[in-house]
Amino acid sequence: MKNKCIYGLLVGAMMAGACPVWGETVVGETVSPSDSIKLVVVSDNDALYYKVVKGVTSIVEKSALGITSSVGDFSTGLSEPSFTERLVDDSYSLPSGKRSRYDNTYKEATVSCNKDGHTVQFIFRVYDDGVAYRYAILGSGDISVYAENSECLPVRQEKVYSQQYTKNNQALYEENDTEFMACELYTPLPLLVHTGSDYLLLTEAMVNGNYCGSSLFVNEETKAYGYRLVGNVAATLPLYTPWRVLMVGSLESIAESVILENLNDKTALTNLSWVKPGRAVWNFGGEDFHSDYLSMSNIKKYIDWAKQQGWEYFTLDKCWEQNGVSLKEVVDYASSKSVGVFVWVNQNSLPSDESAMASMVQNWKAQGVKGLKVDFWESDDQAMMKKYDLLLKVTAEKQLLLNLHACTKPTGLRRTWPHLLTSEAVLENTVFTTFPDIHNINSAIIRGAIGSTDYVPVDFADKNGCIHQKTTAAHQLALSVVFESGVQHIGDAPENIEYNIAREFLKTVPAAWDDTRCLEAVPDEYVSIVRCKGNEWYFASLTHAGGDCIGCSASGIGKKAG
Repeated sequence: MKNKCIYGLLVGAMMAGACPVWGETVVGETVSPSDSIKLVVVSDNDALYYKVVKGVTSIVEKSALGITSSVGDFSTGLSEPSFTERLVDDSYSLPSGKRSRYDNTYKEATVSCNKDGHTVQFIFRVYDDGVAYRYAILGSGDISVYAENSECLPVRQEKVYSQQYTKNNQALYEENDTEFMACELYTPLPLLVHTGSDYLLLTEAMVNGNYCGSSLFVNEETKAYGYRLVGNVAATLPLYTPWRVLMVGSLESIAESVILENLNDKTALTNLSWVKPGRAVWNFGGEDFHSDYLSMSNIKKYIDWAKQQGWEYFTLDKCWEQNGVSLKEVVDYASSKSVGVFVWVNQNSLPSDESAMASMVQNWKAQGVKGLKVDFWESDDQAMMKKYDLLLKVTAEKQLLLNLHACTKPTGLRRTWPHLLTSEAVLENTVFTTFPDIHNINSAIIRGAIGSTDYVPVDFADKNGCIHQKTTAAHQLALSVVFESGVQHIGDAPENIEYNIAREFLKTVPAAWDDTRCLEAVPDEYVSIVRCKGNEWYFASLTHAGGDCIGCSASGIGKKAG
């Protein structure tokens, strides 16, 4: 298109708002509340596109918009668009997360078009730390969605970090290139791009049973990233799709961002007194999944350890039912020690019928269980998203906390459902997954940017005291602050902590924070996080010293009042 720039300049004076490209017309522009990020929406040959500029630097060049459905293909052939904008300030509080008070100020721009008797809206929100957009197809009746034409074309890509596709979102965050990703059928969200001057993190928000989850692919022709739906969508009009999210800025601002929560609907729950974040003991990891981890004597040992440490929860993990564990005995003993119990559940055992699921959840509630750890979701299709919705609704009604495993990535739903305290969607730090320290660093930056992470920090050694992680003890301890989790599972056995200098620190480390700041971050190299609770600040840093030997990672951690 560069060879048309001169001609575009000649006709520019005759076309209000024209850009120096033939056929391209500016529909509207809007800037973030502090004027740091600008969104430009353009039309070209009856199709809509967008661009993103930070300061004076172009971050995202002309990228396609559109959605294809049973009621029409809204990627092209659109009517003359109308453009409106407004400033919104919608701050709120949550019981867990990177902060307790969420500032939610943004500019919202809506572009409305018509085609074949249907109105489609392209809704944009522009924040100081990013841009998001989604589609609204108005009207009534049924609709099937087949695909989106949603793309993002970064102006520059010096480095790209992503996972390879796994159905449970458990893979290393590594540097890749667009040629590699063009050969992959799926590239999971989130994806981080170093644009040279800034960073760009692509993900999605507010994914629920009205739609499905998405992954990325590389358009071989345009080289843009496109959103690929996980299966088709069957819904009713009006339809509002999930948000396509572009976090934009320094790596520090991306790590601090709460844009995903901000893009979700506020909670309808009026009583949140039962939503209590906390630390948990985890005998599944502490005992290295040895066969006796489900013996009652071992369970009581870990509950006693939680009591000694002042931690709030014990998680009764997988296979407890098959091994004949008495849930009543576990809960009664934990209650006598003022320790709450999470129980592991395979989502495949949960019915999809609301009354049947409510009955099952009520049974756990009646026995004194405080929360559920629900595992093996392993799909982002619409049917599974509907099951997430149902579980979130039922557990909210029964006042049970939630921890999701082998699940979809966070999309900010904890604003709507604050009892969703944490989720996995990461290759976690356990005896089963020893990996280079750079995965901890990259996961903290990329996965940590999008939501609470059940990473199982603090794995000093196996149950016999033998070091098996490729990191230092300081690095392992730092993970307890670097990774925010509304249920913070401490992964090691009591014997490895009882006489450790870290014990007193672990007694006090919070599971919910009032503020979070990222001081510095570079993928594959280091990340430094400070978090505040009350008048105390906790500092943690992960670094990579090179090589892959045990102890190659130097890290620091600290706590300061005031």
